[in-house]
Amino acid sequence: MTNLTIQQQWTAFKEPDLRDPVQARDMSVLSTMINAGRSGIETRLDVAVQIDSDSRLLAKLGLAVGYKMFGARFLAAEYASTLRAALWEPSLEKRCGLAVRGTGYLRGALPFGSIGAILKWPGAWVLTIMRSGGLLSLAVTAPSGRSMNVLVCEEPDLVNGLDST
Repeated sequence: MTNLTIQQQWTAFKEPDLRDPVQARDMSVLSTMINAGRSGIETRLDVAVQIDSDSRLLAKLGLAVGYKMFGARFLAAEYASTLRAALWEPSLEKRCGLAVRGTGYLRGALPFGSIGAILKWPGAWVLTIMRSGGLLSLAVTAPSGRSMNVLVCEEPDLVNGLDST
């Protein structure tokens, strides 16, 4: 993003080290894009997305939401271990064999009346946390209306301890 302004108090951002070959390669691409934008040259990009990127993202979101809702008790749950394994498993084949429950983003066209079609909000990613019985799940709706969801927790002792409001 060439129009991003970084606040002065944000000190974690450092100038790229062009002696580092990875940073130098990245900056050569970014410099080309920045210069094209400044000179008004139209640029077309093709973005490649790994077909399994949504499954790792869902596992990460499930872990994050579970920890924020339940704290360390969640991390001791068996399903949290499954989410953690799905997050870090590099093999798509092995990751698909893990018992993570949910649906990914890249699964086809939006069905009429789907939760994504109802909850889409231009320019925003909508996160919906849902409790049903002893289960807690997360639905993520993109600005386009495409959605994905993941089971966060299946421990009734944790889920039933949540405030119902």
